Amino acid sequence: MAKITDLFPVSKAEVIRRFFGDYNLQDQQQLRNLHQNLPRFRDQLNAEGVDDDDIEGIRFILTLLMQGKTHPAPGEFNPHSPEWRRMGGGWKIHLNAKLKHHFSIFIWLRENWTFHWKYLTGGEPEEKPFTIYVGSWDEMEVFARKIDKEIGDKLDGAKGDTLSMDINVIGKIYSRFEIKEWNEARNGPFHYRWSFLGAPLFRADALTIVGDQSLLAKYHSADRESIKPFWKRSVIELIRIFGAYFYGNQQQYVKRVKIEFS
Repeated sequence: MAKITDLFPVSKAEVIRRFFGDYNLQDQQQLRNLHQNLPRFRDQLNAEGVDDDDIEGIRFILTLLMQGKTHPAPGEFNPHSPEWRRMGGGWKIHLNAKLKHHFSIFIWLRENWTFHWKYLTGGEPEEKPFTIYVGSWDEMEVFARKIDKEIGDKLDGAKGDTLSMDINVIGKIYSRFEIKEWNEARNGPFHYRWSFLGAPLFRADALTIVGDQSLLAKYHSADRESIKPFWKRSVIELIRIFGAYFYGNQQQYVKRVKIEFS
């Protein structure tokens, strides 16, 4: 996991770093020291803009780290759903939130999603601290609406590459189609990491974009017109292979991106 300071805006991160330094999150003694010392500096931290919710959020994360519980089932790996395993992938949801809301979102997910999800594991924790692995578009959309209805007020806006790599489903909830297992089992054509508006790109197209600084800048800014030729090729193939599992029984993905695929 990245440093805890990565979860904060620069101004707050600098305050925390000044008080406590860049702690090694793999060192249990350092974790215990930071957990114990945080309350002692509450007044000073408050005075510099780090509020009580921030402090409690840090203590929550430290507690999980000390107990090895930064995933939903301590000491266990929550399996993917049968649908995900059968298809070799599916739609996954990314959630972003301010640190003060992490605890309540963590508890809500533990109580409302049976299968695999992760917290502060991989990726960029300041952009998408929560990832929920769902399956088909239809199942993902249903769960996204439940999230939006029940804890949507605790979510923060998407940041960074989520804005280009994922598709906005509802509210502040974003999703991406991941088919790493399917692709590896067949030596498939898709890149394991690069996607655009939720759809994984062909490996060759992703390398073309990465190798062209102008195209790469347009990719990061979610410039549809510039990336459309690469994205469209990928989506046509995903529709051919996965059908409604990818785009929804009512063709929701196609309608949402407002482009004709044939």
